Amino acid sequence: MRERAHAQAIAGKVIAAAAQPIEFDALTIRIGASVGLAWRVAHDGGVQGLLAHADSMLYKAKGLGRGTFA
Repeated sequence: MRERAHAQAIAGKVIAAAAQPIEFDALTIRIGASVGLAWRVAHDGGVQGLLAHADSMLYKAKGLGRGTFA
């Protein structure tokens, strides 16, 4: 994805979908999600750098609270 707004919109949809209750037999299961967004730039260390940045952003989102992205 080249547009940050597009990635943020998709992250919002993932979070909203995860927040929907799941009915299983007589149980209602509720989960939440956080999303870390990362972009690759020419000097970021390739795939390993991208994964490290995504991991960092996921922890930042978790720190902001359930149902967020960073």
